[in-house]
Amino acid sequence: MSNTTPIERAERNLKSLLESLDPSETVTLVDSGGEPLAMLISLKPASAIKLSSSE
Repeated sequence: MSNTTPIERAERNLKSLLESLDPSETVTLVDSGGEPLAMLISLKPASAIKLSSSE
């Protein structure tokens, strides 16, 4: 399954976005005009995702 989401949403909620994906599921990140900017592909099961804050 492939989804589309604004890049601003992915920036604010990256961990929850990754946790919602099954392995090999993709999300296309788009700008405010709906133009594709990048594709995010989940490589690991959600239980293996551990993000640390760089702040």
